[in-house]
Amino acid sequence: MKKEEIIKVIISALLLIVIMFVYINNEQYKEKTVLKKQTVENIKFEKSKINIYMFWGDGCPHCEELAKYLYKLNKVYGKSYNLYTLEVWHNNKNNNLMSQFASTKNEEVSGVPYLVIGNKTFIGYSEKQSKKIEAAIKKEIKNKNHTDIYKSILEAAK
Repeated sequence: MKKEEIIKVIISALLLIVIMFVYINNEQYKEKTVLKKQTVENIKFEKSKINIYMFWGDGCPHCEELAKYLYKLNKVYGKSYNLYTLEVWHNNKNNNLMSQFASTKNEEVSGVPYLVIGNKTFIGYSEKQSKKIEAAIKKEIKNKNHTDIYKSILEAAK
């Protein structure tokens, strides 16, 4: 083979390796999620922390964005709240709990994410809501008598 042909083969092989590397990394990135699949069994009540409930659907891009935003806020307020991420599309128990939360608030949940902070709820997510969400967290942290809808549901069931 001529020198030029060998160089073309090497460049083609390197290009193929780079393309495969980019594709594999992209597929791995798609699978990474910041959302944890939790259930009611994970929920704890602590006097020093508020509970934030995020109901989400597996594969929902708006849910991912909200979770990323909440985890950023965790750096500032993390010592003051517990975030419970409850997947509802594949978990009937979590879906029923979301319905109970919504019923308590006289709301109809038309989609996810459904975020509950004290008495404040948010349906869906866009960056425009970020400041309102942070304000709700701050307000509930300052509230000495933390409002917790799940705790109210449990007490009503007794």
